Amino acid sequence: MVNRNVYLDYNASAPLRPEAQDAMLEGLSMIGNASSVHNYGRRMRKVLEEARSNIKVSLGAKASTLIFTSGGTESNNLALSAFPDKKVFACSTSHASVLSAREDMTLLRVDSSGIVDIDFLGEMLRKAQNEGASVLLSVTLANSETGVVQPLEKIVACAKSYGALIHCDAAQAIGRIPFDFDLSHIDLLSFSSHKVGGPVGIGALIVRKGLDPQPMIKGGGQEYGKRAGSSNIAAAMGFAAALKVSAPEEWSSVARKRERLEADLNQLGGQIIAKNVARLPNTCAVRLPDFLAETQLMVLDLDGFAVSAGSACSSGKVGASHVLQAMGMSDDSAKETIRISLCLDTSESDIENFIKSWHGLASKKRDQTRSSQLKASKL
Repeated sequence: MVNRNVYLDYNASAPLRPEAQDAMLEGLSMIGNASSVHNYGRRMRKVLEEARSNIKVSLGAKASTLIFTSGGTESNNLALSAFPDKKVFACSTSHASVLSAREDMTLLRVDSSGIVDIDFLGEMLRKAQNEGASVLLSVTLANSETGVVQPLEKIVACAKSYGALIHCDAAQAIGRIPFDFDLSHIDLLSFSSHKVGGPVGIGALIVRKGLDPQPMIKGGGQEYGKRAGSSNIAAAMGFAAALKVSAPEEWSSVARKRERLEADLNQLGGQIIAKNVARLPNTCAVRLPDFLAETQLMVLDLDGFAVSAGSACSSGKVGASHVLQAMGMSDDSAKETIRISLCLDTSESDIENFIKSWHGLASKKRDQTRSSQLKASKL
């Protein structure tokens, strides 16, 4: 079966929104460097600060500092390296850019659904306090592979009771679920433009007023001296424009399509990962037993569907996902899991055709199993 190409890998990168494209085209037509003192530079600086202010307003962070970066990865690294005197705790299911940011990191346990073990967190915070150590806790609000949304309010309450600073990687959550920086009571927020339909290559770190993070990239003193380098004006404009039109309520119809998709996949023998906890409205991680994710991806790609493995690729090979392993899945099971992440424009026919294609995979596996059983019975 050959279909038109259907993009079901939104969590990897969202399609560029028209509003972002228009804003970027305007920015690309402008001349100057925002650090220059002449008229051209002042104009560029004004546009940059407007973009910065609009993003802060969109996220309820008016009184905080917003530092533009090259993306979510840099934002995470900046946040976790900015306070070298603090002991870092992070979710064991965090993105690689969090887990690789510091060598001296304590990983927090999660349950079989990927939710942080609050009791264990409290125990580790108590231990750190008794040792005289101050803690920077990094929480991934929504997991990119499973879509699992952490109970941020409970985690923050626990961490604040021990005086910990809190960093939140919200790259997958911003624009898809309600979020307000000030109301969250976190201290540092990382997020990325291309996850909300803005351009690739720009992200941001919001820092609560009163904190003084150490810079990771030094040079000309841009971004309040916290991130040197010439400002990417067009990207900042596109970022702000995309975030301005992003709204969690527009994802309600996507959630209904995801529910239909999961119900059908489950009937066809698929095992939905973390199906009983809060997740992003567009994300489905599903395991097809005894069928490698690598093979599933190739077959689905030939049918015109773009999805991802529930594991990271390294040197062209699909390995077991550290996220799924942290949730207690075996290596073999993790290697049989794929991620489907719907877009705003995913249609009912896209879902229907994907189910047909995936049904072909499941049927093929059942036929192979029956054939093997038949051969074994004749021996």
